[in-house]
Amino acid sequence: MDFLNFLMALSPIVVVLVGILGFKKSAKTVSPIALAWTLILAFTYFNLDGLTFAENVKVLDPLVWKGIKEGLKIVLMVFGAFTILNLLRETGAIEDVKATIAQISDDRRVQVVIIGMMLPIFLEGAAGA
Repeated sequence: MDFLNFLMALSPIVVVLVGILGFKKSAKTVSPIALAWTLILAFTYFNLDGLTFAENVKVLDPLVWKGIKEGLKIVLMVFGAFTILNLLRETGAIEDVKATIAQISDDRRVQVVIIGMMLPIFLEGAAGA
């Protein structure tokens, strides 16, 4: 029974992966389907207390809105990071960063490590995370 619970809890993630990777659909199309599947599971399979539909709605409604709110936080952080990255490209600041990194070391491996460590930190800080 525990393994079946695990598979059922994992199934919304599988729905998203199959929809995006298998059927080549956009996240805008697949996300509502995954949300509907998750709610169906919550109302039926995971309704262990035998709550009525109205009681289930009272329990699940705030949780759904919390999930949407937390997801929007992530989307806005990524949007801010990409906005700053595009701003750096358009102003030519990326070229200055390239020149600075080239001055630190001629070895490409060292440059990759520096970029790999510092660029995400910069973008995360600039996005307000």
